[in-house]
Amino acid sequence: DELYLNDLGNPTIPIGTVTIQETKAPRGYVRNDEVFVLKILEDDDEPGVSLSQIPTVEVKQQPIRGDIEIIKSDRKTGKRMAGVVFEVIDAQNKNVAAVLKTDENGYATTASGDPTNGSLPYGEYIVREQEPPVGYLPAEDIKVNISENKKTITLSVKNTPAEIGTKAYFEENSSKEILPARSVTIVDEVYYKNLISGKEYRLTGRLMDTETGEPLLIDGSEVTSEIDFIPENSN
Repeated sequence: DELYLNDLGNPTIPIGTVTIQETKAPRGYVRNDEVFVLKILEDDDEPGVSLSQIPTVEVKQQPIRGDIEIIKSDRKTGKRMAGVVFEVIDAQNKNVAAVLKTDENGYATTASGDPTNGSLPYGEYIVREQEPPVGYLPAEDIKVNISENKKTITLSVKNTPAEIGTKAYFEENSSKEILPARSVTIVDEVYYKNLISGKEYRLTGRLMDTETGEPLLIDGSEVTSEIDFIPENSN
C-alpha cells in the first residue's frame, strides 16, 4: 500500500500498533525472521509523537557459516586415500583458513565439535592439495562458495595414478628368447604414464624367474638395476 503521509506530505508511521520484520539480510548474514511488535503512542500534551517516545528495535544478525568435507580416492580403483593434506585458502585475502588431513577412510572436514555453526565464514575459498600422494598426479584446485548457513559442501577429490610397464628382450638378438650362453645382456624398456614433469623419480628393476615367481639368482645374488631420472613429459 501507499505510505502514510503527515501534514507536510512526508512518509510517517501512524499512531497504533505496528510490526517490523526484516525482509532481506545484509550480504553474508542470515535473515532475522523475528517479528517485532511495537505500539506508537501519542503524546498526552501535544498531538503527534514526541522524540522521547520513538521506540528502538535491535535486530541481531547471524553471520552465514558453513563447512567443507573432502572424500579422497584413487581415480582408477576408487580406493580411499589416507594422510593427504589439503589447505583451505580464503580466495580474497589468500590466508589459509584451515588445514585438513584425510583419515584412514580418505575423509576430512572443517566441521568442529559445535554443530550449531559452521567453521568457515561466508565467502569464496580455494581447496588445494599440498602434495599429491606418491605415484599420483596432483589434483586441481577447487573453488568453493560458502553462501548458505550451516550447509556442508562435499568434495570428491580423485587422483590419477601413475602407470608403469616394461618390455624386456635380449640385446644380442632383440628377442625374448636366446640360446644358452655364458654372458647375455637383457634390455628392459620402461613405459610410464601420469608422472609429474620435472619431478625426480627412482626406478628400480629386479630380474624375476617367471616360472617360480622368485628373483633370479646369479652366483647367489639377485640381478638388479637402478636409475634416477626426471621426465620431461608426463607420458
